[in-house]
Amino acid sequence: MKTLLLAIKAELQSKVTAVLARDVYITEDIHLIRNAGGNHALGIKDGGTDFALETSINETDTLTVTIAVYVRLIKDEAGIIGDSATNQPGVLDLASEVIAALKDNTLGGVVDLALPVSVGESVTLATDKLAVQMAPVTMRFERSI
Repeated sequence: MKTLLLAIKAELQSKVTAVLARDVYITEDIHLIRNAGGNHALGIKDGGTDFALETSINETDTLTVTIAVYVRLIKDEAGIIGDSATNQPGVLDLASEVIAALKDNTLGGVVDLALPVSVGESVTLATDKLAVQMAPVTMRFERSI
């Protein structure tokens, strides 16, 4: 899982251009708001690992990872659907970019298969200084050992 999380982080830092590389991070909790520098961020959260022994020497592991997409709330509706006036993406746009970056991507051989599972309902998260809209993107990765 550790190798997968680091590979996902590197891939998203290079492919999702609306998010600064420093604002793509591995998170302890997708509901935890970090004081990220930009208006958008991606939090990568480890999920479970299922082990399937196919024969005495073949095993296929299924790993689940959630990527939380965050957009700072500045303008009505823009956190979800984006702001066409400023060309700023909303969580739905960023979720699509995450899926495009990871779907069918073997991450340099770290996995054999990468498929999106779901994009969850977006929610508003807030602290006394910051409010963001967050949507979780769940991905499934498989690797044969």
